[in-house]
Amino acid sequence: MDEIFDKMGAGEAAVAPYYSGDAITMMDENPALAAAIPREGTNIFVDSMCIPKGAKQKEAAEMYINFMCEPAVGAANCDYIGYSTPNLGALELLDDEIKSNPIAYPPAEVIAKTAYFVPLGDELNKALDDGWKQLLADDESFTFWLVPALLLLAVIASVVIVVRKAARKKRENY
Repeated sequence: MDEIFDKMGAGEAAVAPYYSGDAITMMDENPALAAAIPREGTNIFVDSMCIPKGAKQKEAAEMYINFMCEPAVGAANCDYIGYSTPNLGALELLDDEIKSNPIAYPPAEVIAKTAYFVPLGDELNKALDDGWKQLLADDESFTFWLVPALLLLAVIASVVIVVRKAARKKRENY
């Protein structure tokens, strides 16, 4: 994702799927960029702070989470990372420009067309994997032409390299 982030920020890529907070950061760095949400809808996400069951520093982790939930800290974090906040106290402290950004805080009609990603389960994952493998295995015409095409490209590239070297050597001798 970092490579696309850099390319989008530098204007070297025309389009890319991206996280909303990163899109906001990229648009801040490159005003020529814009973000769009498909009219059919998109996924909605929730970032979570969790403490592993066997954490050795459980109290420190709890203190960190509590610290991040303080309204001023949550607002500063939101402002810094570009992502929205569910913390109502932090939301109140944000600049109106941030609160009115439809990428960070989409309007109700956009939210109505969002859905949470849910685990598909082992059975469905296996069925999807098996289907994909079958699709790839059945496409013999693709692999039949791929190897000769790659060999032809390699031969052409080799000829071009040899011709260029010979031309360069000829120029250097005169």
